[in-house]
This record gives sequence, C-alpha cells and structure tokens, in this order.
Amino acid sequence: MQSMKLRLIAASLALMVVASAGIVFAQFSDPEDSPSTVTLDELILVVNPTSPKPNSRAVVEVRAPSLDIARAEIEWLENGKLVDGGVGQTKHSFTAGGAGSAITFTVRVKVLNRETKEESVTVRPASVDLLWQTTSTVPPFYKGKALYPLFGKLSVVALPEVLDQDGRRIPDSELYYTWQKNIEVLGDLSGRGRNILALVTPELRFPFTVSVVVELADGTEVASDTITINISSPKVLVYENSPLYGVLFNRELGESASLVGQEVVFEVFPLFFGSQNRGGLSYVWYVNGVSMADFSGPSITLRKTGDEVGGASVSVHVSGGNLFTESIGRTINVALGR
Repeated sequence: MQSMKLRLIAASLALMVVASAGIVFAQFSDPEDSPSTVTLDELILVVNPTSPKPNSRAVVEVRAPSLDIARAEIEWLENGKLVDGGVGQTKHSFTAGGAGSAITFTVRVKVLNRETKEESVTVRPASVDLLWQTTSTVPPFYKGKALYPLFGKLSVVALPEVLDQDGRRIPDSELYYTWQKNIEVLGDLSGRGRNILALVTPELRFPFTVSVVVELADGTEVASDTITINISSPKVLVYENSPLYGVLFNRELGESASLVGQEVVFEVFPLFFGSQNRGGLSYVWYVNGVSMADFSGPSITLRKTGDEVGGASVSVHVSGGNLFTESIGRTINVALGR
C-alpha cells in the first residue's frame, strides 16, 4: 500500500514538471515564429503645396498614423516607374508638369512582417493669379498703375487656370472661390463663380494681404494665391497750360517756374487720391500767403502787372473734401521776368 502511494506521488510530480516545461517554452519562443501585430490599415499621401503651380517644385509625403514608418522600406513610383526609395524615405520631391499634365505617385511601404501596402495620388498642376486695381486719380497719359490710396476702393480679380481630366479648361463660373483679407475669411464675398472681390470698406492697417483658394465642385482645393497691398502717398503734380499747345504734360514744374510773358496758367493733377476724377476734390489757392477766393478749381491764372519783376510764392492745398480722406499742399516759386 505504501509503495502504491509513492508511485502516485511520483506520477503527479512528473505531470507538474511537464506542464511547467510547456509554460516556460511558450514564454521564450522565437519571436519570428509568430507574426507581428503591426498592420498598415491606412496610408495617407500629402502633397505640399496641395495644388502645385505648373513647372514648380513640390513634395509628396506618406504618413501612417498607426505605424512608425521611419523604419519601414519605402518605394516611390511616378506613373508606374520607380524613381526613389529607401528605409524611412517618407518624402519625395518632384517638379510638376505643365498646365493640363498629370503625375500619379504610388508609394509602397513594407514593414517587418513582410506586409506591403501601397497608396496612390494624382497631381494635376493648376494656378490662379490675382490682379488688383483701384480708382485713385492719375493724370492723362500716365503710363504707370493707379496705386491704392488711403481709404480707397479696391477690386481684386482671380484668374484661374484649371483643367479637367480631359485637358479642357474649367470655366471660371464653375469654380468655387474662398476669399480672405489678412486672417479674416470673407464668407459673404465667397462662393461659386465669385472670382471678383470688391473691397469698399476703408482699410486702416497697412500693408494687408488678400488671398483666394480655388476649389472644384466636390471641394477639392486646386489652386491658391496671395497678394500684399500697400498704401501709396498722394502727390500734387503741377503743369503749365499753354494757350497754344494745351497742358504741357512733358514737363512737371517742380519747385520753381518762370513767367516770361504777361500771363501763365497752372493746372493741378492730383496723383493717387481716392477719387475717380480731379473734379471731385477740393482746391484752395494762395499767392504770397493770401487766399485766392476766385480760384476754387484745379487751375489758376497768374498775370503780371506792368513791368514788375521779382517773384511770387504760389501754393495750392488739395483735399478730398472730408476728414477721412487725403490732404496735401504744394508750393511753387514763380520768377517774374521782363
């Protein structure tokens, strides 16, 4: 009886040893015998800028929120051709094609367990240019651009160049425009076909920026642009109005002029004032400090009395007619000749 108990105890110990051995083996098994739990459920391709301009440099980047792909093997293909790759090669730089072209980028990512995932994105270059204009005053035959005046009105036009998959230009009226001034989104002035922005509210901070984002009907952003607007300083230009040749726009009088004959007419042409024409401005003339009440327009006539010689100081003060517009003066020293 005693011997039988000993045999049962020995058998139980043997079973415990075998079971314990199985547990230890499971804890120290070769990790390569079991698959990695890392999977590539999602790859995200990001193009920067989102819609490159034609023939510009850009970057495409792959991201995987659930994986540290810095250790993964990555391959980049352009239109099916291998062009770049390596361990942790998460970015690929490229030059966009011309307007209407398309490049399909495919990324292949391989992780430790040999699982390979790929994702593709097609880049179609598009562009939009912003042109602005204002209604400030300029003299006739002025070859420059009317610059933005203090408290002036501004119009900005977006000129997009966006082509569809067949290479046809998408009409401006079928695109969506989101306008922004500085950091303020101008929602009331944005929308489908609204490629012209009219700013009539006086701007008090300079310089300021105007931006536009162009989107397709499905919300895809295809182009964007930003311009900076600076305020211009108004000027008063004075020319001689000849009875024979008219206004001599070829020579601005500067700080001094000569009255050779018996009479001379000075014409004022304000530059970069916030008015569509010089007739809408206010003029106050002075001769040797005395106000010339008879002259309230943009011109004055000076006549020499007898054979007097010497000089006279002629001044004009030009303003927009209210406290919220420009105001500037100009003085010309006139020499009275014989």
